[in-house]
Amino acid sequence: MSDEAEMYCVNCDFTPSDLQQSATSATSPFLTLVENQFVEILDSQDSRYYLVRTRPRKDEKSKVGWIPACFLEPKSTSIGQVNRRLTRDVFRDDLASIDNKQQEAVVKKK
Repeated sequence: MSDEAEMYCVNCDFTPSDLQQSATSATSPFLTLVENQFVEILDSQDSRYYLVRTRPRKDEKSKVGWIPACFLEPKSTSIGQVNRRLTRDVFRDDLASIDNKQQEAVVKKK
């Protein structure tokens, strides 16, 4: 793994079960995380669980702990974000891609 930590986003709320808490060491327990929270991946050797560090927030310092890998997605994806293009913008782009008047007339009729 590279020296630079990978940024991931939590894709849904995660609260560890009692069984998970008892299975981890006291130095790196499972973390409780909320949807859309960003974390740095510190260890991804085990494909099931990642060791992560949370980003510090106003009300708490950063924390280090484990989380199931299925609760994380790379930051570069648009998690929870909607494409907010207006219908007229999509229509205009479609018209711009048409190269003859007959096809343009057909699209405009729709």
